[in-house]
Amino acid sequence: SSSLFSSLSPLRTYQPVDEKPVNSYWFASSSWEKGSFQSYVPIMNGCNNFCSYCIVPYVRGREVSRPMSDILAELDLLADRGVCEVTLLGQNVNSYRWTDPETGELIDFPRLLEKIARRVEVKNRIRWIRFMSSHPKDLSEELIDVLARERVFCRFVHLPVQNGSDRILAQMNRKYTRESYLALVDRIRKRIPDIALSTDILVGFPGETEDDVQDTLELIRTVQYDAAFMYHYNPREGTAAFDMPNRVSEEVKKERLDRVIKLQHSISASLMKKRVGTVVDVLVESVSRNNPDELFGHTEFGEMVVFADKLEKALVGSFVRAELTSLRGRTFRAKIVQECARN
Repeated sequence: SSSLFSSLSPLRTYQPVDEKPVNSYWFASSSWEKGSFQSYVPIMNGCNNFCSYCIVPYVRGREVSRPMSDILAELDLLADRGVCEVTLLGQNVNSYRWTDPETGELIDFPRLLEKIARRVEVKNRIRWIRFMSSHPKDLSEELIDVLARERVFCRFVHLPVQNGSDRILAQMNRKYTRESYLALVDRIRKRIPDIALSTDILVGFPGETEDDVQDTLELIRTVQYDAAFMYHYNPREGTAAFDMPNRVSEEVKKERLDRVIKLQHSISASLMKKRVGTVVDVLVESVSRNNPDELFGHTEFGEMVVFADKLEKALVGSFVRAELTSLRGRTFRAKIVQECARN
């Protein structure tokens, strides 16, 4: 995530290391802008997974978890500044690990989320918390339980699958199979029926065949993702995949990507149409860029919403209950049925 990279900076010091020990990384609280009610909060940096196509472990290094005390303190500060929506960031948030120096308690990601839920209850300002990204191999039953129990966490999980072919997943070094991934999706949906899922899809990996592409398309049909980031493989020098034989031509990669995009867009459109007529919470973000008389916002699932009625601009930064009245492209039109508490 570029937002994550911009928030994490190697700590520089001009004093001898043996004179003043420092942490490997300084987690800068730099994403909040004055007046904003949304913010990113980095919780860890680096990655230990070494997916064969990915350069991150080489340029960001091994995983470093931010102290929980720092995370909670930043959330307190953001709440005092009026922030009501937070995104926790890490290359793989599920592998968060930190040991409390005072109690010796090991804090993993589910436990961190529990601590966060209790902390934000105190000020009752931050209402939506989401996180990304999650590696499927590390998403535990404990985490699913926390998400089902603690309503401050959005009913939305980004769960990158990358590919639907077991053969390609193995070459990517993803450390899970198609079957285990689908079983995880089933467990999540069984515990949280109204969950929205998004994913990453990578096509055109070296050696990928038409059969592999069909496996990916079939997985997309099976899961019915609400949204997806879709892209084709680009070689990164220094990664294991860079030297793999049987590269797929640019023309074929683009054709395969076009098919994936077309399928996913049709699924997303179908799922969104089913939500027309429902009443949901919406965070009013801003005045619409296209019409100064309209307000713009988004749902818990990240769906864009425009309020056609002329509304008070003071609603910006507030949560409202809204009926999704129609769908234009990938944006809902809505009307407010109830104003909620303001920050």
